[in-house]
Amino acid sequence: MRKFAVTALILILAINNTACAQEQELIRQDLWKNPDAVDYLGENTLPSSYDLRPEGRVPPVKDQDPWGTCWAFAATASMESTYMTAHESADIDLSEMFPAWFVYKSPGEGKSFGLPNPRKDILHQSGTAYQINAILSRLGTVSEDVLPYPSGKSSYQKPDKLPEEYVKTDIILQESYQLGMIKGDAMIKLVKKLIITKGAVYAHYYSRDSVYHKGGRGTSYFNNSKSSKNTNHAVILIGWDDNYSRENFKTHPAKNGAWLVQNSRGSSWGDNGCFWLSYEQYIDSAAIFMAEKELTRTKHYGYDDLGCTGGLGSKNFSAWAANVFRSGGHELLTEIAFYTMDNNATCEAYIYRLGKEKPLSPVSASCSASIPETKIKFAGYHRVKLPESLELNEGEYFSVVINMLTPDYKYPIAIETRTGINKSVLVNENESYFAISDSDSKSGPSNLKWYEGVKDFPTPRNACIKAFTVEINN
Repeated sequence: MRKFAVTALILILAINNTACAQEQELIRQDLWKNPDAVDYLGENTLPSSYDLRPEGRVPPVKDQDPWGTCWAFAATASMESTYMTAHESADIDLSEMFPAWFVYKSPGEGKSFGLPNPRKDILHQSGTAYQINAILSRLGTVSEDVLPYPSGKSSYQKPDKLPEEYVKTDIILQESYQLGMIKGDAMIKLVKKLIITKGAVYAHYYSRDSVYHKGGRGTSYFNNSKSSKNTNHAVILIGWDDNYSRENFKTHPAKNGAWLVQNSRGSSWGDNGCFWLSYEQYIDSAAIFMAEKELTRTKHYGYDDLGCTGGLGSKNFSAWAANVFRSGGHELLTEIAFYTMDNNATCEAYIYRLGKEKPLSPVSASCSASIPETKIKFAGYHRVKLPESLELNEGEYFSVVINMLTPDYKYPIAIETRTGINKSVLVNENESYFAISDSDSKSGPSNLKWYEGVKDFPTPRNACIKAFTVEINN
């Protein structure tokens, strides 16, 4: 997966280029909820410097030490920041321990990632944005007071419950997207717009203690060695300064300009926990996690416990995927979720009620509901409401069918399959299905030849499609 998507309401934001940080306007809730909001912030309105902190849109600096959990801290901070942006500095403190632990220690076949470093403690395993996405979209998250982080301790009390047994917050992962490498003026401008309109952006870079420099304008970092083309640390980008002098770095980049970065080493590190990172530093895995409040508790249906680990499709063809689920009660199907694998994907969705007998096809009935064809600006995970909720009876099978076309990427369907440290993936018969159709064909899903994820592929795979229901009270 390369780049991830966003949702937010239309509001034109004018920002005075000469305004100081204290005069920056608060970004209102409406701006966060429209998919085109980023486009309404023109390049000419981007200020030369920006800082989320005076607006109350960044959580307090936290301390991951002595553990290697920067990835969980950065992803959680991005999620907190987007929620604070959407809800005008709302009080929020989510647990970093919950994803850091249960990404690797969620019991049950197919539930956990394998350990990248089996000899190390769970909290010394590395992690990625897509792992965070997998666990938060499946399990949700908890507050810090429910499962606190053991910062500053060489030993700690291990979680003593199953992840499903913890009391969850009503804060959910609504969407997430990934930009990949931040390189070139166009990408730098896009990330700036996202910081202004959405909140803090998650990113990886290569951190080396000897390269940090404490100077007159604060702590700075620029590493132009070959090793810097790797990454080993995750942080959040919370602002920038186009005029931050190249002379402020121990090794001088070619041009001025730097990101304002919040670290997870405590407030005594750097400049109250922050530092400046040159625009020319290699930065990869840029992502953002969009949080929202769930007004009614939903039930999750899905098979991709480890999220998206690959793609399926063919160049110049649209690809299809479907998951068949069985309702666990008298429920309303209210939302579905899926991934787009690249920018500007065109997608549509269909829902089929399949009866109480186990179906042999995801489309062996009449279509009961649909989401019209739409273009999604950024690639990523998207949780989408149905135009109208669909009533399901207990024990009833239903399917969610997705059609996807990405103009510049030939693997538009997100799949979960066994690969690398993901060998515990569980794939069952009669659950996930896939199909390919000519992109010019108007044939609907009922006219396609469907292939089952277990029987018809050399490596079994699940479709990364989810459904969310609410219980109907009798």
